[in-house]
Amino acid sequence: MMHDTTNRARNDHSPAYACTAERIAMLFGIPEQKIESYAQEGMLPRLADGKHDCVWLLNLAIGQQITDGQQTSLSVTATVVLGWLDSVGDDLGEEDVRAFIAVFERNGFNRSEFSSALDAALSFCDSRDASR
Repeated sequence: MMHDTTNRARNDHSPAYACTAERIAMLFGIPEQKIESYAQEGMLPRLADGKHDCVWLLNLAIGQQITDGQQTSLSVTATVVLGWLDSVGDDLGEEDVRAFIAVFERNGFNRSEFSSALDAALSFCDSRDASR
């Protein structure tokens, strides 16, 4: 049986979510400078080896789209949670919450910070729904 080397899994001990700014730029079409700017502004935590969590960035971008043009300003963490809530939809389960707490923890935040961000994001959703 022959295998093409492009089909083999990389074994660099780096999780799939951890990518360089260059790789994230390629995957999402975001200019590399913008990704580095997010990191410098404290919006995108740095992981080991100068990599970033593309799950964090994706949810941040979704949250920013939702809050764009709104009167309310959310913290970065609440904006990330808002993006995550939008992605998960109405079928939010306990396993989803545990999984996203892990995203927070691998980016240097704790469960309490996740809970605060979740409260802020839910409050934003409630106030936005009330104004419609």
